[in-house]
Amino acid sequence: MEEYTQITLEQWVQWKEDIRQKLEETANNFVYIGYRLKQIRDSGMYGGAADIFDFARQEYGLSKSTVSRFIAINERYSEGGNSLELREEFRGFSSSKLSEMLTLSDSEIQLLTERSTVREIRELKQFSAMDPDEVQKEEESENPAEEAAGSADAKTAVHPVNDWARTPLEKCLIDFFRGKKETLNGVMECIRREPRDDKQAAELMAPSGQASHRKGIVFLFLYEWGFGVKYKLMTKPEPVSLTWKELLDIVLTIYGACDPADVWGAFYGKEAAGEKAVPAQSNQGNLPVATSQQTGEETDGEEEKEDGTAADGAGGQDAKETPDEEDFAPVPEDLKPYDRPPAAGRKSEADKWKEPKPERKPVELPPVDAVYPLPVGKSMVKDIRGGQRYMILKMGNPYRVGNTLRLEEQDKGETTGNVLLLRITHMTEDHSGIVPGYCVVQVDPLPEEEKELEGQMSFDDLEGNE
Repeated sequence: MEEYTQITLEQWVQWKEDIRQKLEETANNFVYIGYRLKQIRDSGMYGGAADIFDFARQEYGLSKSTVSRFIAINERYSEGGNSLELREEFRGFSSSKLSEMLTLSDSEIQLLTERSTVREIRELKQFSAMDPDEVQKEEESENPAEEAAGSADAKTAVHPVNDWARTPLEKCLIDFFRGKKETLNGVMECIRREPRDDKQAAELMAPSGQASHRKGIVFLFLYEWGFGVKYKLMTKPEPVSLTWKELLDIVLTIYGACDPADVWGAFYGKEAAGEKAVPAQSNQGNLPVATSQQTGEETDGEEEKEDGTAADGAGGQDAKETPDEEDFAPVPEDLKPYDRPPAAGRKSEADKWKEPKPERKPVELPPVDAVYPLPVGKSMVKDIRGGQRYMILKMGNPYRVGNTLRLEEQDKGETTGNVLLLRITHMTEDHSGIVPGYCVVQVDPLPEEEKELEGQMSFDDLEGNE
C-alpha cells in the first residue's frame, strides 16, 4: 500500500500552480517541474484524478511518458537526486539534451559538455549499443592499402593509410584528418615550430571549442585547450583522458615522417588519386559510420578536383563528414572489396547498381477550418474561462494557426457536457524548452455552443408545423 505525505490544501495549490508557471520557462526548470510532480505524487492528492499521470494529463495536457521524463530528469540531475536545484555540472544543458542523456551511464556522461549537440549524444548512445567484436571483425575483413614502394627518403615515404598495426586511436585520428587537408597541414606546422605551438594546433582541430569523431571502436571528443581530450573505447567501461600535448604527440607519431611541404598529400596522396583506396564504410547493418561534429573544412576533396588531381575514389565522397542515410545506396552482393561508387557528380557504369532515390512528397497541411476535439479536466476549463490563453498540446494532430480546439470537459473520466471552442492564433514547437512531440499554442475563445434544453423546439421545427 502506498504511503502518502500529509500536506495542507494551500501547499497543494501552490505546488500545482508552480508546475503550470515553470512549464512556460526555460528548459533548466525540468528539474523543478519533476520535483513538484514527485511531491504531488507522494502526497496522493490528485484532485479527483486516478494517479499522478492522470492528474498531469487533466491539468497540463502532459502524456504519461513526459511526466516520467520530468521525474527521471529530477532524480538523475538534481542535487542529491531529490531537490529543486540542478547540479552544477549540468547547468547550461537544454532539456532535450538532458532527456537524451537519461539512458547513458555516468562514465559516458563525462564525455559530454553543454556544447555537445543532441546529434552527438544520440551517436554516443548508438556507439555504446554496438558489439565491439562485430565492429573489430568488420575492420579486420577490410584489406589494408599496400605501402608505397621505392621510396629512399624516409621523409617523403607514404605510410599506409590503414596500417592494422596501429592503435584504435591512431586509426580514428587518421580518419579524422582524411577530409581535412588544410587542418592537418596547419596542425603539423604548429607542432614543428620552435617553440612548439600546441594551443594553436588544438584550436585548428576544434575551432569551436568542441568536436567529436568516431571510427571503429573509438569515439573521440576534443574540447577547448584547457579541458584536453577524452575518448571512449567500446571495450573499456571508463573513458580515457589525455592532455592536448599527449594527443598531438600521437599525431606527430603518425605524420612526422611525411613531407612538411604537404603532409596531407604525402600521407593520403595515393588514396586521393584512387590508387589502392580503402573503401568507405557503408551505413548498413551494424557497421559504424565515421562522423565529425566540428566546424572545420568539409570539402577538401572538392578543392582537389579543382586542382585536377582527384580521380574516381575517395576524392569528394570521403570528404563529406556527416553523411545522411539517403547518401548510401544498397551494396550489391558481388561488389569486390575495392570496388567503389564513383565520385559525386560523375556518371559511369557503377551508377547502375544504385537505386533511385524516392521522390519527396510535399507535406500537406490540414485545412485552416479543421476542428479538433480534446478531452480536458474541469480545472483547465476553469482556467481558460478565467483568462488563460495558452495550452501545451501533444502533436497527435497536425495543428496549425486558424484551427479550432473543441475542449470537452471531463470529471472522473465522464463527459460533463461543458464545451469550450478556441481558435489557435499563434503556435510554436521549435524551442529548447519544449519537449519533442509537443507544441505551445496561444488561443482566443469563440462563442460557446448553445445547449438545447430537453423538449426545446428549434425554428426549423416551428416552420415545419406551420
